[in-house]
Amino acid sequence: MRLKLCVTLLLLTLAATCILLIVVLVPLVVFPTFTEELVDYDPVPVTCVLEMKQVIVKDRALCKVWNSCRQGCKTKPKSCKRIWVNYFFSRHDMDKNDSQSLNERNWAQQHVPLKINHQACGEEPEVDCKLFFENLKTQRQFPCHYNRRNTHEVVVEYSWEDELYPMAFAIGLPLGLFIIFLVICAILGFWYCRGSPGFDPDNPTIDTERKYAFE
Repeated sequence: MRLKLCVTLLLLTLAATCILLIVVLVPLVVFPTFTEELVDYDPVPVTCVLEMKQVIVKDRALCKVWNSCRQGCKTKPKSCKRIWVNYFFSRHDMDKNDSQSLNERNWAQQHVPLKINHQACGEEPEVDCKLFFENLKTQRQFPCHYNRRNTHEVVVEYSWEDELYPMAFAIGLPLGLFIIFLVICAILGFWYCRGSPGFDPDNPTIDTERKYAFE
C-alpha cells in the first residue's frame, strides 16, 4: 500500500511538472519560434545591389532597432554597421561590371535595410559578421531573399530546411510532454478504477449480477 502511494505521488508530481512546462514553453518558446521562423521569405533569390557604403552607428538604442550583422544574438554592442541595398526581380546572372545596366534598372525596392539573416545576428562559426562585411566590400551585387510580407526587408542567408528544426522542436517538446501527461492519467485511472470495490477484471459481469441481486 505504501509503495502504491509513493508511486502515485511520483506520477502526480511528474504530471504536474509536464503541465507546468507546457504552460511555460508555449509563450516563451512556441509563439516566439513561430513568429520568427514563419517569416515569408522568397526561397528563390533576387539580385541585391549595394546602394551605399557601410554606415557605422554609434548608438546602442539605434543598433537595437536594426543592424546588418551582430556577432552574438545576446550581445548589446555600443556600435553597429548598417547597409542598404536596392534589389530587382531577376536571377543573379548579370555582368558585375555592367554599371550602366545597374543604374538603368527598374528596381523592385530601393533603400532597403540588409541583414545577414532574419535575426541579424548569429554565433560562430555559422555566422561570421567580420567575414560578411569584408565580402560586401568586394561585391557590388549578390543574391538575397526578400520578405514577401514586407518587401522592405531582405536577408542574405535563408534556407527553409534550416527553419524546420526549431519549429519541430517547438512543436515536439510540448506535444511530448502532453502525451506523457495523458499516459500518466491513463495509468492512474486504470490503476485505481481497476482496484475499486465490486470490480473483478476476470469476471466483469459480477457487478451486473450484484445489482440485480439487490433489486
